Amino acid sequence: MDRPPSAALSPVPAWAETVARLLDDAVRIPGTRFRFGADAILGMLVPVAGDAITGLGSVVILFAAWRARVPTVTLARMVLNIGIDATVGAVPVVGDAFDFVWKSNRANVELLRRHAQLGESKPSATDYVLVGTGILLAVAIVALPLVVLALIVHYALR
Repeated sequence: MDRPPSAALSPVPAWAETVARLLDDAVRIPGTRFRFGADAILGMLVPVAGDAITGLGSVVILFAAWRARVPTVTLARMVLNIGIDATVGAVPVVGDAFDFVWKSNRANVELLRRHAQLGESKPSATDYVLVGTGILLAVAIVALPLVVLALIVHYALR
């Protein structure tokens, strides 16, 4: 599926910035620089459904990047950011605390902003390292249960 023809140098859409602000840093704790948003609150108050709702916000930012013709490796890095948020955020208690500090939507808007400012920039070495690590982790996540199952079957049939 081809991406729609859009200007590579288009600024970050205001709505994408608003989504990131609402999800990641809408509320500042008075007297500090610490901020959090709906991602942390909804994930804590409405387990599963809250994470699903905030995940939709993450996807619309990803869609904005796709429309802006962000390089594929940067899109993959954005997906990795979302994946980390969704995976760790789904863990009870630990995930709720994690959502207060991990700002995947803010990071993704910054990646989109970097692309808008630099135009058709080449992905950095960090982008490749992060995407490669994400792919390895995804393979490990899929393979680990299969290895455990094979070990269980192996020892059960002894």
